[in-house]
Amino acid sequence: MVNSGLKPQSSKSGLLSTVGYELQKNLSYALEGSIFSAGTTIQWLRDNMKFFNDSQDSIDFLSSSGKSNGVLFIPAFTGIGAPHWNSEIRASFYGITRDTSQKDMVTAAFKALIYQVMDIRDALKEDGIEIKNLAIDGGMAGNKKFCQLLADFLGLDIKVPSSTESTATGAAITAGIGFGIFSSDQISEKISNQTTIYSPREGILDTSDHKKWKEFLKILMQAYS
Repeated sequence: MVNSGLKPQSSKSGLLSTVGYELQKNLSYALEGSIFSAGTTIQWLRDNMKFFNDSQDSIDFLSSSGKSNGVLFIPAFTGIGAPHWNSEIRASFYGITRDTSQKDMVTAAFKALIYQVMDIRDALKEDGIEIKNLAIDGGMAGNKKFCQLLADFLGLDIKVPSSTESTATGAAITAGIGFGIFSSDQISEKISNQTTIYSPREGILDTSDHKKWKEFLKILMQAYS
């Protein structure tokens, strides 16, 4: 989600226009890209596939270099979200061989989530918005390898707050600013001091792997159209 200003912006690339927040009678809008399956993918690997007992243990199965031995994954348990919007497509692995390991499959699943974020970034660019960094929260933000790979693949700094429950924190902060309890500058400084930043490493993104993933997704979407 990205702040698009005081007027709603209609997306040409499949993103959603939504209300961001209102402060002092100034209503700010946003463009949003929805991913249907993120944390639920890791839960599926834990509960259904029994790859690990705790979601936090998934970090031990994630390759720090992002290599998945040619295995690709489409995380479409309930369809695929922005900017593709296909509710009929279903999840699948591709490229499994006798040499495929649990680590390969888990890494492919994490990469699929990152590839979806890359698609949304590209959609924002088509709408004239180029993001300079990305702030994330939620359970997956606690996986350091995932955060680093997200930075590597996007080529952007990834900001992770000390509290990953940012939705509740953001509502409280907005209310505090709205009632004049504190200023936005005070909050910005405090948040910056409590934020972990992952900067991109060069040479990690495998562009050929990403291209194959997009081709695989396109084939599945055509099959389910």
